[in-house]
Amino acid sequence: MTLHDVNFEFTGGGTAEQAQAPLQGPLLDARALPVWGLYVRKVKTLEMQNVRMNLVAPDARPAFRADDVDRMIWTRSERRRAAHRR
Repeated sequence: MTLHDVNFEFTGGGTAEQAQAPLQGPLLDARALPVWGLYVRKVKTLEMQNVRMNLVAPDARPAFRADDVDRMIWTRSERRRAAHRR
């Protein structure tokens, strides 16, 4: 799978509890994932070229998780967390 020249913007707001939640198999319900960005599973090769993942509000979860991915290639890609406001 290849993602090329993509900008993602995520709302954020996730909690540390969500980051620790166990993953379940795919269902039809909407539920928070333990990452604020991309969760990838069962992919032979994931190539990310010029991909930006931006977070609008602070989030306690990590940006990315890969399960059962044989190979990952990151080229000119970045993850930006939101600045914490006081």
